[in-house]
Amino acid sequence: MLAAMLRPCILAALLAVPTVAQTTAEAVLARLSTGEKAAQLMMCWSLSRTDDAYPRLHELRAWIEEPGIGGVILSLGETADAVDLIADLQARSAIPLVVAGDFENGVGFRLDGATDLGPQMLLGATRSARLARLAGEVTGRETRALGGHWDFAPVLDVNINPQNPIIQIRSFGADPDLVARLGVAWTQGIQQTGVLATGKHFPGHGDVSTDSHHELPVVPASRERLDAVELVPFRAAIAAGIGSIMTGHLSVGGLGVDPATPATLSPEILTGLLRKELGYDGLVVTDALDMGGLKSVTTVEAAIRALIAGADLLLMPPDPVATRDAVVEAVASGRVPASRLDEACLRVLQLKERMGLLTGGGRIEPDWRQTIGSPAHEEVAAEIARRGITLLCDPHGVVPAATGAPITVVTVRAAKDGADAGRLFAAELAEQGCAVHVVHVDPDDDLGAVAVAERALRDAAARGEARVLALAHGRMGRVPPAFEPLARALDAQPGGVAVVMGNPFAPRFAFEKSAVLATFGLLPRLERAAARAVLGKAPVTGKSPVDVPGLAAFGDGLTLLPAATDLV
Repeated sequence: MLAAMLRPCILAALLAVPTVAQTTAEAVLARLSTGEKAAQLMMCWSLSRTDDAYPRLHELRAWIEEPGIGGVILSLGETADAVDLIADLQARSAIPLVVAGDFENGVGFRLDGATDLGPQMLLGATRSARLARLAGEVTGRETRALGGHWDFAPVLDVNINPQNPIIQIRSFGADPDLVARLGVAWTQGIQQTGVLATGKHFPGHGDVSTDSHHELPVVPASRERLDAVELVPFRAAIAAGIGSIMTGHLSVGGLGVDPATPATLSPEILTGLLRKELGYDGLVVTDALDMGGLKSVTTVEAAIRALIAGADLLLMPPDPVATRDAVVEAVASGRVPASRLDEACLRVLQLKERMGLLTGGGRIEPDWRQTIGSPAHEEVAAEIARRGITLLCDPHGVVPAATGAPITVVTVRAAKDGADAGRLFAAELAEQGCAVHVVHVDPDDDLGAVAVAERALRDAAARGEARVLALAHGRMGRVPPAFEPLARALDAQPGGVAVVMGNPFAPRFAFEKSAVLATFGLLPRLERAAARAVLGKAPVTGKSPVDVPGLAAFGDGLTLLPAATDLV
C-alpha cells in the first residue's frame, strides 16, 4: 500500500523544476539513471488474468517495480479482467506504463466481450478504405476505453506467397497498392482516436516460407522487387504519419546485408533504410525478442544489437533485469552510445507524454463498458462481413441455392479451431427455411467418418439436391490430405458449393465444377453471412485480395445483388 501511495510522488519528483524549453518527456529523461532509461525500453507480456494462481502476474508486478519496465502488452482474456489488471499494474509503476495490445482484428481479437472485426484480408476483399478507416476507429475507441495506448497493427505485409505459414489472412492482400491504401486508412482511423498504430513487419514478411516464431525466414527478393512490393505500404504509412513501426525477424539479403543477420539486428536496415532513406523518425519496436527468428544469439545479446541497430523499444525480453544490466554495461563500455540510449528512451517517454500518461491522463475510462462491443461497433463488423464475403467462382451458376430445398452440408474443421466451427453455417441455413442434412467431420475422426461424409455428398448429388462442403480452417489451417475424397465427391458433378471459411489457401485441391465461396475469417457472423450468401439472401460483392492457386486470381469475384441493397 505504501509503495502505491509513493508512486505519484516519485513521478512528481521526476517532473520537478524542468529547465527552460524542456518538454515533459525531456524533463523526465534528464532525471533518470542509465538503468532506469534502459528499463523504460522494455515491454513485457501477460495474459489478461488477475488471479494469483497465474505465475506471470507475480513476475510482471516484480518487473514493474524492479527494474521498472516501461510498458506491458496484454493478450488473451476477458475485458473486465484486462481493466482490473491494467489498474493494478499502473498503481505499481513509478512512471506510468504504456499499455499495448496485438489487436490486428480489433480488441475482440484478444479480449472476449470486445468487437472482433475479422481478419485484415476480409477488409481487403471489401476493397473499402472507408471500412478500413472505421475498423481503425472502432479498435482505437475500444483500446482507449480500456486504458490502452498502442496497437501493434496494421499488418503491412504483402502476402504474395500462398505457402506463407504465418501472415496469410493477417494481410490485406497480395497487391502492394491495396495493402498501402487500406493500411493508411486503418492507421488514420485508429490514430484519430489518440491510439498509436504500428506498421509491421518491416521490411516485409509477406513472401516467406517459414515462421519467424521458430526459424529465421528468408525473403527471396531483389532490391528492385522489395521497392516495388514489400516497401510500398511502409512508404505510404510513413508519409501518412504512422506512429510506430515493428521490425521483422527476417533475412533480407536483397538489401545488401548479411543474410544471417535478422532485419531486427541490422543497422543497415533499421537506420540506413528506415531512418535515413525512408525518412522515418517515429518509434521503432522490435518483434518479440523470444522468437526463434533470433535464436542465433541470446535474447540479451539480441536486445543490445537491436538497440544499436536503431530499435527504440525492446518487446518481450524474457529476463528484463538481465537485459537492463546488459544495456547499462554496454553503455558503460561504449558499445552502445549514451546518445543512442537517450534517443530511444526519449521516444518512449514522448509516447507516454502524447498519451497524457505523464500528466495524469491515459487511464481507464469510467464508462468503458458502454464503449466495448457497442451496437455501433458491432454494426461496423457486420458490414465488413457482408461486404467481404466473396464468390470466387461459380462455373455452373449454382449460387444462389433455392431456399427451402433439401441441402446436404458436410463441415470439416481444423484441430485448433473451436468445436462449433462450421456448425453455425448449417444452423443459419436451417433458420432460413432449408431442409438441412448435416455431417460433421473432425480432424481426430477415423477414415470411416470421412467415408460416411463422402457417401452423403454423393447420395445428395444422385438425388439432384444441393450440396455444401464447409471447410472451417481459421487463420492458418490447411485441409489435411485425408479429406481430399470429400472435395472429389463434391466436385464429381455440378451443383456443389465449397465454402472456405478462414484461410483461403486451406484447400489443397482445385474445384472445377463447384462454386467456391470465401469468408477470409472464421467468426459466427461470417458463418451466418456465408449461409445467407449461398441462398441469395444478401448481396455478394467481395473481390479476392490474393491469388488462390487452383481457385482464383487476385480480383476475381462474382457480384450477386439480390433485393437487399445495403451497400451505400
